[in-house]
Amino acid sequence: MPGERRECHDRSPAQGRPGPVVGGWSEPEGRAMNRPPPRLFLSCDWGTSGFRLRLVDADTARLLAAVSSPDGVRAVHQAWRQAGAESDRSEHFSRIVRRQMERLAEVAGQPLHGLPLVVSGMASASIGWQEIPHQPLPMALDGSDLRVEVLNPPVAGLGPVVLVPGVRTADDVMRGEEIQIIGAAARGAAPDAWFILPGTHSKHVRIDRDRAVELRTYMTGEFFELLARCSILEHSIERRDVGGPGERDPAFAEGVAAGARENLLHASFGVRVADLDGRRSRTEGWHYLSGLLIGTELRELPTPAPTTIALVGEAMLTERYASALRLLGHTGPIAAWTAESAVIAGQLVVARRAGLLA
Repeated sequence: MPGERRECHDRSPAQGRPGPVVGGWSEPEGRAMNRPPPRLFLSCDWGTSGFRLRLVDADTARLLAAVSSPDGVRAVHQAWRQAGAESDRSEHFSRIVRRQMERLAEVAGQPLHGLPLVVSGMASASIGWQEIPHQPLPMALDGSDLRVEVLNPPVAGLGPVVLVPGVRTADDVMRGEEIQIIGAAARGAAPDAWFILPGTHSKHVRIDRDRAVELRTYMTGEFFELLARCSILEHSIERRDVGGPGERDPAFAEGVAAGARENLLHASFGVRVADLDGRRSRTEGWHYLSGLLIGTELRELPTPAPTTIALVGEAMLTERYASALRLLGHTGPIAAWTAESAVIAGQLVVARRAGLLA
């Protein structure tokens, strides 16, 4: 809230505190008794600040159950370092996975021992479970040239474990978004689409002949949080209902237009001035700042603009980006996938290619 001082330094949540659960799953009524059980696999998205584990029907890509926790890679790595040199790093990370598998088994109502596990995100980073260097672009959209790694020797208490590497260019990197791109392609993204993956660090990926060939990162989400929580603007904006504003939100539209044409450092201070003058409410200031940063990012799209845009991310963000693209004159197709559905689809591609679901 405005006037409440919030700390700007990182505060990792307490390791091990359980997060939300999704599930469980029961046999649909009327299913034939002699139908073979579904093939299952475990989908893990292990980020810097959070952990999510899912049980997935490999035949339908249906999510059966899920758990999450704040056991992000950064916190787990710090705990391992604090444990001392005698602590085995792989075993330390494995314990986190086994603990969350136990939670997931309770939610799903069935044992999970021996199921294949595909892990994407920061688990393959230098502070992760096991480091795998970034793979240079280009990358095939069907995942055929993605050099995943099966943990060897096998991890005690787990089935086969596959880690997915990140990808890079000479001056940019991403880790975790590559699996979302493969997943969106598997779910029907146009082979020549321009991918935009909004988030803390928004990614733009150019596709050429079914291969990702170019990558650019924009710190849009992180800049928004810094300005909203750790600058003078925190007293001039207030977050309330932030569902996708669409072109009908005047403050958001004004921000997008300003971001596309004005200097960001100057225009952002205008949020403060508009509050002092009473020209915008603090909620309108929040939407204006959101539009300003998104508009600044999207003005970097090439000219002529890509014909087809593929958005992958949280629904609220993809709605905002789709609205901003329309406000900036994009008339071509815009398709959107949630990050979770893209992760599951991409990891399913990896599991099949690794021979885990034969």
